[in-house]
Amino acid sequence: MENKEIQMKLTWEETKEIANRLDEIIGNNFHDAMYNVIWEREERYYTEVSDEDILAIKEQLKRIL
Repeated sequence: MENKEIQMKLTWEETKEIANRLDEIIGNNFHDAMYNVIWEREERYYTEVSDEDILAIKEQLKRIL
């Protein structure tokens, strides 16, 4: 039996729900991801990430997506 690939079209509601779930996943893990990268530095100290850096991260993420 041959497998046929069928492309389906998501509804607008499904698209919104997927986007909302991804937003929640990213939001819940954003700071963990950011601080994991920071902790890879040789010098470890507590610091706050600037709003400018956070906006730059979000802009880069938009480019990737």
